[in-house]
Amino acid sequence: MPQSKEMLKIGIIGYGVVGKKRYSILKKYKQLKVVAASDINIESLSDLPKTVEKFSEYKELLKHCACDIVFISVPNRFAADATKMALKKGIHVFCEKPPARSARELKPIQNLVNQSKLKLKYGFNHRYH
Repeated sequence: MPQSKEMLKIGIIGYGVVGKKRYSILKKYKQLKVVAASDINIESLSDLPKTVEKFSEYKELLKHCACDIVFISVPNRFAADATKMALKKGIHVFCEKPPARSARELKPIQNLVNQSKLKLKYGFNHRYH
């Protein structure tokens, strides 16, 4: 992480096994604050602090939260849509693989990134195993 005094507000979209792992790492950084999380199983969010706003729909999180960055770890069929929505709201994105289910689904995301100064990264964590 770069040395910065700015506190970055984080949203977590998808709080299953991978989302929980991401949270366990994010909470260790003083310059990051998880402010919101969403999961279709809202009960899975119960272990998060009360200061974290909780949503059952990622669209509601993106609509209501002022996040700087979102970490997306949802089933493949939702990843491209969640990424696109976040970018349209001016939010930086880290999304678990795959980026999309097809090139057609990925093209609008590429266009959004190319027309902005937003960062978009994908997690290919098993690439070198």
